[in-house]
Amino acid sequence: DAGEEIGETALREVQEELGINADFGPFAGTTHYPLREGRTKVVLYWHMIRRAGESTFKPNREIDAVEWLEPKEAIKKLTHDVERELLRANAE
Repeated sequence: DAGEEIGETALREVQEELGINADFGPFAGTTHYPLREGRTKVVLYWHMIRRAGESTFKPNREIDAVEWLEPKEAIKKLTHDVERELLRANAE
């Protein structure tokens, strides 16, 4: 959203997309990949600690469902090589 700092954006996106509140852990890295429109998407990742409370997740236009998986299982479900590489690097 306009005027947000990167950290504020990350926490808001987690709340909006996963329906949970979280706190920052260490920075995990970045990925980037081309979009259809000829632009590049850059994504920043952090380890996060979920705060207590129920999830308010509801399926939406970006996310159909949320699954909490061990890294080895999550790697099998990721669609972008750069995301698999990032998860492998952070799961060790």
